[in-house]
Amino acid sequence: TTEIYTLSLHDALPISVNGRISASFGSTIEATGDLVLGDVNSYAGFASDGELYTGSHTVTLSDRDVARLGTLTVLGAAGSPGTIVAAHSLTVDLGSTVAGYGTVDTPNLVTKALVNNGNVVGDSLAQPITLDGYVKGVGTFDFVAFTGTYSPGLSPTRQQIGSATLAGNSTLLVELGGMEPGSQYDQLVASGTLQLAGTLQVSLIDGFTPALNDH
Repeated sequence: TTEIYTLSLHDALPISVNGRISASFGSTIEATGDLVLGDVNSYAGFASDGELYTGSHTVTLSDRDVARLGTLTVLGAAGSPGTIVAAHSLTVDLGSTVAGYGTVDTPNLVTKALVNNGNVVGDSLAQPITLDGYVKGVGTFDFVAFTGTYSPGLSPTRQQIGSATLAGNSTLLVELGGMEPGSQYDQLVASGTLQLAGTLQVSLIDGFTPALNDH
């Protein structure tokens, strides 16, 4: 038999659950106040295979290395944004989804990146999911706003996205190692609205040196 446990915190005051947390598939964590979960001193501080709902609150995930979000994470409620905070790396695995309206707040450092190998989907262009850290991975994005650094893929890739905004304070970091899109240099393919601002940073890889008129 499979037992399903629901953790619902009905308190407007900030609540901390200080200890290692491993949420199994089928579990639900629902925050109705600001919430701190996990153990900042443990490499297994926070890991989830379940669902997490922030409501219009801030949920801080504590882990010494990489906090892992579960099958579904929903930010915000009733038009009000919610926030996920992770002081170290954060992972969205293949098959997992982060949805809703709000902010995923992670460091803007390659060593503490948000790695999205699943799906990050905001509610709309007006109510996106804002990603303010260093973001990479092979997953999909739609209705998102990058305000930190976005480095598509994990190596040169052809990245499919929906609608996205790269804000004026953001950096788009692309790798260039040859003439073949997707395998030797990064390529973004947007099916929706793509708004570009900020800084474009090109990183030469694999010893490639572009020549005049290369295209």
